[in-house]
Amino acid sequence: TRGGSDHEGGTPLARTLRPLGRFAFSRGGLIAIAAIFIAAVSALGVMRIQINDNPVRWFKADHRIRVADAVLNEHFAGTYDAFLVLSYSGDSGLGEFRAAAGTLLLEAAAAGADVAGLESLLADAAPVIPVIET
Repeated sequence: TRGGSDHEGGTPLARTLRPLGRFAFSRGGLIAIAAIFIAAVSALGVMRIQINDNPVRWFKADHRIRVADAVLNEHFAGTYDAFLVLSYSGDSGLGEFRAAAGTLLLEAAAAGADVAGLESLLADAAPVIPVIET
């Protein structure tokens, strides 16, 4: 036979596709309705997705970070693209820097944020930051 084996039934793929083709032609309307139903349910599911990619919203409404964000929003056109820069000068400020960075990491982890990447990043700059167990 053309493109298949010489025995009567054809290749295993051909033997599988023949009944599937008959089913598809005989139940075309049912298949179309099922496809429309699945697409509608999928669209409803996609519309329910909510993305919370604003790290400020990870904290409670009365947390000092959210309060600071509200104050900055009053003075500027938003803080979504703002960056937090922690810096220190000399060894005298290093202890305060480590304490502040550690506190921020602990609060963010307690609020449910994934801070594993920040821990390793800040560990290089300030190796005394407490380890957060999540």
